[in-house]
Amino acid sequence: MLETQLEPPTAIRWDGRQEEAVRSRKRQANQYMRDALRLLDPDELIPFFCECEDTECFATVWLTSRDFDRARARPAQDLRAHEEALLAAAGI
Repeated sequence: MLETQLEPPTAIRWDGRQEEAVRSRKRQANQYMRDALRLLDPDELIPFFCECEDTECFATVWLTSRDFDRARARPAQDLRAHEEALLAAAGI
């Protein structure tokens, strides 16, 4: 019987360009989602990706299409699922 020893996976080292690319792809996916669901009731919740730079974060941000459009009206604002970001966006 042949035995093989598997090495544990090593962490991928990301530089700023790759992290920005991941964030950009999440923003693009969210825009595709919004465009595809344009005919939904504007008060219905839609699942979007968290747009943070964390390459392993795919948390869900639930927003209505109105809230999404309001966030996109401020281009520098990313959708983030992390509690501190939600509290800051709510003004708490």
